[in-house]
Amino acid sequence: SLVGYSPWGRKKSDMTERLSTHSTHHIFFIYSSVNGHLHCFHVLVTVKAAAKHKGMQIIDDCYNACEDSIKSALNTLMATEGERKVAILGDIFQLGTLAERVHRSVGSYVGEKDVDLLIAIGENARFYADEAKKILGDERVKYFVKKEDFIDVKDDIIKSGDVILLKASL
Repeated sequence: SLVGYSPWGRKKSDMTERLSTHSTHHIFFIYSSVNGHLHCFHVLVTVKAAAKHKGMQIIDDCYNACEDSIKSALNTLMATEGERKVAILGDIFQLGTLAERVHRSVGSYVGEKDVDLLIAIGENARFYADEAKKILGDERVKYFVKKEDFIDVKDDIIKSGDVILLKASL
């Protein structure tokens, strides 16, 4: 079951609802209770107001993911004006034995699209990173096993002028 909470503790059932552009700096969490564990991409780094204040744009598409939807979202990212194109991608769930192949395919696509920076978060996201590094190199690909590891260093990685795509499965 999917439950989202705004920074004010208000329960949200429609995950496509956007927070007001008059909001200030907040972090938005998305929770999915599957076997009692926290799943999904988990964190939108900031809402639109904070992003605009810092000169960033966020493409929030972390409701769900499959190979084709990630590739489509990457096309949107690359077509959006901004200084640097940053893809923050989490795991695609429910792939079973196809998980490695699908994640590697997406990682290759990230490289082909020449994304400025890939931030891969999650156990299977390492396959995005492995494939993207073959084209983009080590400097343009960051891998984190857990979201907390990324959150600790996000301010050192994300910069003013970035266009940021957030995409992962629930």
